[in-house]
Amino acid sequence: GQGTEPDLEEAANWLRRAAMQGIPQAQFNVGNLYLDGRGVPRDYERAYAWYRTGAALDHAPSKLAIERAAGKLAPAELAEAELLAAEYIENYGPSTRAEVEE
Repeated sequence: GQGTEPDLEEAANWLRRAAMQGIPQAQFNVGNLYLDGRGVPRDYERAYAWYRTGAALDHAPSKLAIERAAGKLAPAELAEAELLAAEYIENYGPSTRAEVEE
């Protein structure tokens, strides 16, 4: 709101809720928060997983951001991020989006 200090943690909570509803722009924004450590602890694996989830919904900015997050990960971390992404896509990806739209 106007005249108040931004509450990045609260913003992250609301964005994460939207992301979990299958909204790709929110998934991209949550990825950005994790990549930058704004409102949440910096976590490149989670950033990557959220970008991959948005990309699974054909969200162009998410597709472009995958490589940015992947570049911050060691090979073992990238393998873990892929496992997390598969879980997120299953829970918050295309099938979730179809359910939300019905």
